Amino acid sequence: MLVRLMRYAMTGGAAAIVDLVGFRALLELKLPIAVAAASSWLLAAIVNYSLTSRYVFNHTVSAGRGVFFVLVAAIGLFVNVSVTLVCATQIEIDPMLSKVIGIAVAFFLNYSLNALVVFR
Repeated sequence: MLVRLMRYAMTGGAAAIVDLVGFRALLELKLPIAVAAASSWLLAAIVNYSLTSRYVFNHTVSAGRGVFFVLVAAIGLFVNVSVTLVCATQIEIDPMLSKVIGIAVAFFLNYSLNALVVFR
């Protein structure tokens, strides 16, 4: 389990980089924080599914499981975006740091859902 969690941290880290870079680019395009956060998350979710399937849970990538992964990950999206918005707008933390906090909070929830539901 520890090895799997470490692999998930690596694949999640790659997805987090995609999420942060995409979020920054969308903010530069003057999109609202919530739209930028959700859009960058979706791109990161696709990357995360592909990497997580192969390197964490040793499953082949399939469209059906990919859709299920994204649907289950929407719970993580809600947590990620909610934390990002609260930090940025209510606590007035820099939006990029807020996004990092949102990603961190959602990380363990996402891992648990993947291990217990998507790839069981």
